[in-house]
Amino acid sequence: MSTTFKEHIAKSRRLAVLRLLRDNGNSANESVLHSACLALGFPTTSRDDVRSDLEWLKEHRLVTIDNFNKPAGGIIMISTITAAGIDASRGRGDPIEGLARSEYPE
Repeated sequence: MSTTFKEHIAKSRRLAVLRLLRDNGNSANESVLHSACLALGFPTTSRDDVRSDLEWLKEHRLVTIDNFNKPAGGIIMISTITAAGIDASRGRGDPIEGLARSEYPE
């Protein structure tokens, strides 16, 4: 099956999110992750993209998510990487469909 460019970007962005979490204390909020994705070369990333990626990563048991109410309304997502997420971020274990794989496992 052929991967579209949009799907390729999403796979790479999900791997980047895992690496960001792993390398920065194992957790972060969606705002920090959004800013980091923009800085890492994913210039079209929206907050909704980050939220969708976090939900996708949660479904695959690579992160956990805690939602907190903001004083002004709405919620903010705080994600924490799991042991499986750390392995995936390092290119260990079986490949996961929908997640880019490091060419250079750590």
